[in-house]
Amino acid sequence: MAALAPELHPPVDLDALDHHYNGSRALYEAWSRVRHMHHGYATWAGPWTHEGMLDAMVDRVTDDLELPRQARVADLGCGYGAGARRLLRRRPDLRVDGFTVLPEQVDFMTEHAAPGLTPNLGDYCATGRPDGHYDGAFFLESIDYGTGAAKADALAEAARILRPGARLVVAGPFLAYAPTGLVGWLTRTVERAFAIDALAQTGPFAAALDVHGFELERNELASLRIAPTVLVGHLRALGLVLRRTWSGEGLDADERRHLTGGIAGLWLGLCMWAFQYRVFTARRR
Repeated sequence: MAALAPELHPPVDLDALDHHYNGSRALYEAWSRVRHMHHGYATWAGPWTHEGMLDAMVDRVTDDLELPRQARVADLGCGYGAGARRLLRRRPDLRVDGFTVLPEQVDFMTEHAAPGLTPNLGDYCATGRPDGHYDGAFFLESIDYGTGAAKADALAEAARILRPGARLVVAGPFLAYAPTGLVGWLTRTVERAFAIDALAQTGPFAAALDVHGFELERNELASLRIAPTVLVGHLRALGLVLRRTWSGEGLDADERRHLTGGIAGLWLGLCMWAFQYRVFTARRR
């Protein structure tokens, strides 16, 4: 296969990210009391509480890393650090570096310090860590802030900082192809609402994994697994809207944009031939 050079990572649009994440803080707080910023993972064995399923997604992702004792882990796009804190509750022997470009999220992690968690203000496409520094890394619904459909820049940096034999897990929404028509319109609505340049596509992404030194070990279609928390999330958002309406306060522009994207995402999720939630597990060759 011909070499696939990393796409040049453009300057991060901090203003757009600030409007989405900080402007939508009330919605994220309604979503999860501990500031998880991803969907949950449902199994017949449970747990069947909303927060329990959010924790279960972290467990699903990090269990695939098969981390040795006292491993170093990179949480690439860590948000407020809830995923890292969950991992450290289960594995207090680990050391986790969380990377985010938003100072408010670093401040939150600093104020809610967890032994073993180090927050870092920086781009996950340029971490500044030495080659082979980590024993595992994961993108939990954060890979889409890389560039293009392949996210080659994010994968190139992940490959560089992982030791040979270490695993990378990527969970989140993926397009099966470049959509057009109604599906394309829904996709663009979601991208604009969540300050994403382009959603990842499974074909280019899998090719970029291979080119950048990863061997794909698992590719799970998990769309139905996340469905219960999708429904709960919309019900919680509805509750916030009703409370704001009752108080006469209403929603601001950032919150309305977020909710518009969420509704578009709900309809897009029904188009499972085009839009899928996947969990990729790959080993660094």
